[in-house]
Amino acid sequence: MGAPIPVDDPHDPRLAPFVCRAQPGEGPLRLEGRRVVVRAAAAGVRIRAVLATQGHAEALAGALPAGAPLYVAPHRVLAAVSGYPFHRGCLAVADVPPPHPFDPATLPG
Repeated sequence: MGAPIPVDDPHDPRLAPFVCRAQPGEGPLRLEGRRVVVRAAAAGVRIRAVLATQGHAEALAGALPAGAPLYVAPHRVLAAVSGYPFHRGCLAVADVPPPHPFDPATLPG
C-alpha cells in the first residue's frame, strides 16, 4: 500500500468506483467496514482501492496489499459517495472472487 491520498471532494473522479449503484451485482464488489476489508484481503480477495476516514486509514496500515490506493476523506465525503451515512468509516472496491464449486461430500451428516 502506498501513501494515503487525501480527498475532500465527493465528486472526485477517482472515487467513482465507490459510488453505490442502483442494481445489485453491477460492477465490482463493494465492501463496508474495516474488519470486512481486512478479512477479505487476508482471504486473498483482490482489493482494488480503499476509501476511509483518517482513523480507519491509520488502523488499516499494513493490512492492505501493495498497489491498492488508500483514499482518506472526511466522514461527509464517505457518506456522499456511498449514498448512506452508516458506512462504518471504511469502504473498499474489490474484484468479485470466483465461485467455489459445490461439493455435497463436504456437508455434515
